[in-house]
Amino acid sequence: MILLLTVSVGGCAAGLDVSGSTWKKEGTSYSQVTLDETECARSAMDAGQTPDLIVGGLADLVRNAIRERGREGTYEKCMRDRGYRSA
Repeated sequence: MILLLTVSVGGCAAGLDVSGSTWKKEGTSYSQVTLDETECARSAMDAGQTPDLIVGGLADLVRNAIRERGREGTYEKCMRDRGYRSA
C-alpha cells in the first residue's frame, strides 16, 4: 500500500518536468519553452497548499498526494493557457 502511494506521488511530481521536451508550441524556440515551463512550475508551487499535519504517516502521504495533484493541474493549465500542447 505504501509503495503504491509513493509511486503515485512520484508520478505526480514528474508532471512538473521543465526539460523542454514535454510541451510543444508551433514556432516557439526551445529556450522559450523551458522559460515558460519554469515560470509555470514556479506559479504551481503555491497551488494545492494543504495544512501541515502533525499526525504523520499515511495522513502525510495522502496530504502530499493531494498537494502534488493540485500543483500538476495548475502547471498544466498554465502551459495550456500559454498556447502549448502536451507532446
